[in-house]
Amino acid sequence: MKHQFLYLFWIVLISFHVKAQYSITDQDIKANQQLWLDYNFKNNIDSLKVLNTQIGFRKISPNVFNRFLVLSHINLPHKKGLGILNLEKPFIESLMLVAGII
Repeated sequence: MKHQFLYLFWIVLISFHVKAQYSITDQDIKANQQLWLDYNFKNNIDSLKVLNTQIGFRKISPNVFNRFLVLSHINLPHKKGLGILNLEKPFIESLMLVAGII
């Protein structure tokens, strides 16, 4: 447990000193630091359906934006083929429904 805490501490500490890009030449905005923190988790609804959720924070400085986001998507498998075309496998294998707030 102590080692896991130390690893997490060093990762957070180093992430504040990492520069993703130095400048964007085509725009007036010069972004020189980015911080993205995400937490992703899965919830099994049943044996075939899975609800995936992402909670995150995005920061681009100096003073470009700070954003919080919450995204969820569910994958719905489709097992039946089209009766008109006599297909054994489905034409569309799965559907994904997505909702989010930024």
